[in-house]
Amino acid sequence: MAAGRFVGRDEELVRLRDAWRRAGEERPCTVLIGGEAGIGKSRLVGEFVQGLDPVRARVLTSACVSLGTGGLSYAPVVEALRPLAVAFSGPALDWLVGEGGHELEPLLPELTGRSESERVEAPPVEAAAQHRLFLRLLQLLERLSTDRPVVLVIEDLHWADHSTRELLAFLARNLRDVPVLLVGTYRTEHLQPGDPLRALLLELDHGRVGERLELARFDRERVAELVERLVGVPVADEVTGEVLRRSDGNPLFAEELLECMRRGDERALPPTLRDLLSDRVERLDPAGRAVVEAAAVVGHDVDHRLLAAVAGLDEEALAVGVREAATHQILESMPDGRTYRFRHALIAEVVQAELTVAERQRLHGAIAEAVSARPGPIGSDTDGVVAHHWDAAGIAERALPARLAAGFTAERTYGFGEAHRHFARAAELWEEAGDPPSCAGVDRVDVLERAATAADFSGEHASATRLATDALEHADPQRTGRLRQIVGRSRLLAGDSSTGVEEAGTAVEQLPDTAPSRLRAELLATYGLMLAVTGRSPDRADACCQEARELASGLGLPDVEARARNGLALLGGSDVHGAIEHLHAARALADAAGNVEELLRTELNLAFVLASAGRIADAARVTGDGAARAREFGAGRWQGVLLETGRASACFALGRWDEAEEVLARVLRNVPTGRAARIAGALCADLETARGRFDRAERALGACRQGDLDEEDVAAAAAELALWRGCPDDAIGTVGPALERADEPTTGLGSGAARLRWLAIRAHTDRIAIAAPLRRERVVAEGRRSVAALAEDAARDEGGLPPQRAYAALSVAETSRARQEPAPEQWEIAARRWEALPHLHHAAYARWRQAEALAAGQAPEGAIGQPLRQALASAGELGAEPLREAVEALALRARIAVDVDREDGGQDPETPDPAAELGLTHREVDVLELLAEGWTNPRIGRALYITDKTASVHVTNILRKLGCRNRTEAAAVAHRLGLATPSDPATRADSATPTD
Repeated sequence: MAAGRFVGRDEELVRLRDAWRRAGEERPCTVLIGGEAGIGKSRLVGEFVQGLDPVRARVLTSACVSLGTGGLSYAPVVEALRPLAVAFSGPALDWLVGEGGHELEPLLPELTGRSESERVEAPPVEAAAQHRLFLRLLQLLERLSTDRPVVLVIEDLHWADHSTRELLAFLARNLRDVPVLLVGTYRTEHLQPGDPLRALLLELDHGRVGERLELARFDRERVAELVERLVGVPVADEVTGEVLRRSDGNPLFAEELLECMRRGDERALPPTLRDLLSDRVERLDPAGRAVVEAAAVVGHDVDHRLLAAVAGLDEEALAVGVREAATHQILESMPDGRTYRFRHALIAEVVQAELTVAERQRLHGAIAEAVSARPGPIGSDTDGVVAHHWDAAGIAERALPARLAAGFTAERTYGFGEAHRHFARAAELWEEAGDPPSCAGVDRVDVLERAATAADFSGEHASATRLATDALEHADPQRTGRLRQIVGRSRLLAGDSSTGVEEAGTAVEQLPDTAPSRLRAELLATYGLMLAVTGRSPDRADACCQEARELASGLGLPDVEARARNGLALLGGSDVHGAIEHLHAARALADAAGNVEELLRTELNLAFVLASAGRIADAARVTGDGAARAREFGAGRWQGVLLETGRASACFALGRWDEAEEVLARVLRNVPTGRAARIAGALCADLETARGRFDRAERALGACRQGDLDEEDVAAAAAELALWRGCPDDAIGTVGPALERADEPTTGLGSGAARLRWLAIRAHTDRIAIAAPLRRERVVAEGRRSVAALAEDAARDEGGLPPQRAYAALSVAETSRARQEPAPEQWEIAARRWEALPHLHHAAYARWRQAEALAAGQAPEGAIGQPLRQALASAGELGAEPLREAVEALALRARIAVDVDREDGGQDPETPDPAAELGLTHREVDVLELLAEGWTNPRIGRALYITDKTASVHVTNILRKLGCRNRTEAAAVAHRLGLATPSDPATRADSATPTD
């Protein structure tokens, strides 16, 4: 059998070599190779690496290990980089590590060349520390590639720990102009919904920094080539066909089938690859089985000494067992002469699956005992290995201290995802283990707080809230402050602002007088910022931020001072200059502290202040730069998403709708839930509504109608949709509750409340416009009273910032429309204010209403035509279909010729058009034709590919515009005016059934 020959992946090998060529030209590449078990991922990578000249390439290889809960932080990265301590020494090693080598020390202490007593004290554990570690590893790879290109291979990414995935994404995004190739492999059958590797693959795809190479199964030609090379001689077509049929093109399965055939076992071939591999293991003698079973439970690479300690065999029997496992192509020796590896990881999985629970637990316990007695290299995470095996052995009193030790190790190396899981598991084991003496000095509250903090740092806010809340039930007053801060922050980020702010406030109120000044400064800054962000209690927010700033400045805490200054900036109201000064100072402080989270927060708030001041273009620039920086850092994911959403909002205002749509699609794919998703979903609904894609807008809103922090955005988007659909009652019902909340005292920034007031006035005015022709005097009177009350509140917006004043102008103009008093000059003011910001869609809306008011006042055609054409041009350029239709309908009613590029060729404006005279849109005419045929709303919806609700809305608008009380009267009017023509019922019936 010529099992070592490379078959069937020539095209894929060419792609890998092409990526290597590009990397050699200082165009770094990332290639991720996916496929099912046995498809040949490792074989392809091995062939590629083997073909590299070691003089011209430096190859670093490693693999991820499956260790269940927690895992080993950065395990494959440490495995790949540790040999550098041997390859480099003295000044060369110092140069490679660089001045920031102390930040690598927790992960790779051997690279610093310092003894344990000489090591620099690790920096404090904080979210930003992980970013600094990432930067040092990036720098190390860049320096390593100066003498020859580097290939970093990480196999089995489906088992990668959280920190390794984050690091890989960071490196892929940030390697620039250096000859580095990153290669990873993963099993596609492991990618179930919710698998964290999916997020990594999507991120690399969307950022266009990764190349996916999916390995397909072999076709008949490739199977024939494989069979011939394995057998060594040409074989009959029947043999190839049988192998292809049974293996379904999986190369490893095909090899195993051929081996069975070679032994003459083809009459009883196992039906699956796992059965084949199981059959191979069953043929081993007892010594071989013992070796293979022990190796399977150990994991990836099995050290000979560890195998000897675990297998329960003497030296002679162990040698026999290893030899037999190798003969049967189950285990293979590694080049170092000290370790073994399964020929394929699937064999280890098969062996483990066939062990009984008692057998597995016994082996796990033996492995934990052996590893504990023989620690690994300095910096290796033996704590994580021991924790995994004691836990799997079911011995809680040994698993608990091991989980704690593993959590501390992950914490020191800034592997926050793994620290979270180790500590959370330790908390679960606490009662089961009976609070053993080996955990003296640490109690369950400590463990829960560490787990919650690590979860918060890694972005798992729901888990952080649950863990910290659990700890609060048992915590003393000295520790409740920080725990409540974690709960408050996590609640806020999850969208529950009321609970979040309440928890942060309680943390400050219950802080003992004996609490450290640093903790007081942190809690005050956090609470003050939360109050400022949510618009609650501005005076209290200002007092908290001022005290926090003074404390932080005196204690030398730049990151805490930066947080306090962010709060003060948001409290600045109309003092935009003062707010920007605070934010520039906060940016410098966060930068000096190396605190990525505070830096991104500052960028986000700066963009918000600029947008509130009407500097939309500047806000777009800041959000774009900030989002790029967030991607570069690979940290502060939620802030990065908010920056991306801010950029989309600015693009929407500036008329760059395709760009906005692209950004929002990326955000909603990556972050489907939480506060950021709600903000993005509301903006997505605004965009879809403006484009006339009402069903998509409804779906976007359906996904984000939860939480209270961003209710203004969601309610406003829902009201816009209802109004453009012609349902003002729905808009009124949506805006009311949100407007009550928005009327609470605010910071003075933002224009959400002003927008809600305008939409409320507009909704009541549209309702009046429907009721007035029908002589529904009570509805008209009620509507005008509501408008008058809202107009009084809206008058306050006139003294605000530019966007607030622009909304105030719209409110004033809508109020005149409610009184049926044409006021084109007020619409002119509104249009100019929106054009100055700019917000092109709002400006076009105001121009349309201005033309409508001029037409109602019987102004000359030239006066009406100017704003009409401005509105039509803007609507056309933006792709704002509902607005374009409304402007066109007005042009036809006013009999003003405009350049309209219509799919139906348009109509001579001199020719009376009854539909235009009645203000019917093109879609309403389509609906009226079917209504006149006696069709129901569901049937109309199916025929026109719209929802039943949308059809109902169109029918309601038609009845209003025709002045009819029911569908029968509307049908009669349609036939009388020639708006409906009898048609072949069979044709109509066919058209009512959508096709696939």
